[in-house]
Amino acid sequence: METPGNAVDRIDNDGDSPETGPKITSEMLVGKSDDGIPRNDSSRRTRWDSNNGNGLIDENKTHIAFQDQVGVSYRDGIGQSLNPNFLIEHPRFRREENNPVVTQEMVNASAGDQWKRWPPNPEGDQVQNGIINLIMVENDDIGFPFKDFIDNDGNGEEDNPTITQQMIDQAASDSYKRFKVNDKIILYNVTQLSLGMKYADGIDNDGNGAIDENIDEGIDAMIDEARNDGIDNDGDWDPLTDDVGLDGVADTGDEGEDDGKPTSGAPFGLPGEPNIDVTDVSETDQIGITGSFYEPSSSWIDSKTDDEIWTNFLIPGNYFDPALTQEGDYNLYVSSGIFPLQPGQIEPISLAVILANGPVLDPNGQIRKQAVLEKRLRAQETYNNDYQFANAPYTPKLTAIAGDNKVTLYWDDEAESTFDDYVANIGGNGNAF
Repeated sequence: METPGNAVDRIDNDGDSPETGPKITSEMLVGKSDDGIPRNDSSRRTRWDSNNGNGLIDENKTHIAFQDQVGVSYRDGIGQSLNPNFLIEHPRFRREENNPVVTQEMVNASAGDQWKRWPPNPEGDQVQNGIINLIMVENDDIGFPFKDFIDNDGNGEEDNPTITQQMIDQAASDSYKRFKVNDKIILYNVTQLSLGMKYADGIDNDGNGAIDENIDEGIDAMIDEARNDGIDNDGDWDPLTDDVGLDGVADTGDEGEDDGKPTSGAPFGLPGEPNIDVTDVSETDQIGITGSFYEPSSSWIDSKTDDEIWTNFLIPGNYFDPALTQEGDYNLYVSSGIFPLQPGQIEPISLAVILANGPVLDPNGQIRKQAVLEKRLRAQETYNNDYQFANAPYTPKLTAIAGDNKVTLYWDDEAESTFDDYVANIGGNGNAF
């Protein structure tokens, strides 16, 4: 149901980006180790995450489309077209206005680079110093906006620094009009038009847990989303139902309640509001199941060496072929990797074991579906709704008034104003008291 996520690999692992961006191909694995992270004999293998220069980390066979799959895209730094239906439902993803766009000159400059990076050959560029900005810059990208790390439409993070005349003067001598903020962030196309604009600095200047929000929005949408970045990555936070503050409970008057902005509890160890970060499972860039294997039941896992376990069970992209499995008693192994795990970091794994007996019949007695699939649908529904279930209405305040041989009961209409998010999310009437 839920696997760990990877928010730093520049890959749309869960395939939910609304952008019509490029897909990972087998060519992008050129120069990668074919069997992953080293064991004690580290001289025999290179690290799986050793970069081949294309900016992606840990790309592997699971990212390449096969059979009827469409494949997954990656963060190229260019804002290709967005799904129009998605934009109607999620207007927050509308592009930042006035971003610079890819030009023919940029395509020409990138043509000689193996991965068509721009600026090209960043390893040998003193300003880039290895920082990769745009990748696979090609003719079909001309006219699309690209990331410049400048808040071109003026809605960026409050208290972020702004571009000065001195920065513009310094950038004027650079062929790409660059200004280096720090070892991780470089501004691009810094011209006189940029004067006074906010820019990304990698610091949470307004203290809300999110860094450099609303800068370059709408580019590489929902790629590398995370559940601790203070940002409503998938745009499903609803101010009408979710603006309840850090404690996640309505009408308590706590911080963030009724302020019109999503409030994440991730930086504070609190639940925070619904549909953002820790309360929104869909904001995990899940890597999915990356391997599956059948082993005879007589083969015990604890008899295998670390090398055998890694080679046979954990390398992403290895799956057993059911057609080659002979009849017998087997153990099924599935794996999910590779993902970063820093000290203190938590990555959830959620499994659903589903048991059912027989088919589900329609009113005419015809088989509608197998019961196990019906059960699976309910389990998936629960997961998609962040493990929320139908809730009892608010308890009304009851007042008892003593009378002549009787007691009169009065209660308020608090229960009738209850809104059930779960019922609404599955298509029902949330005000169904």
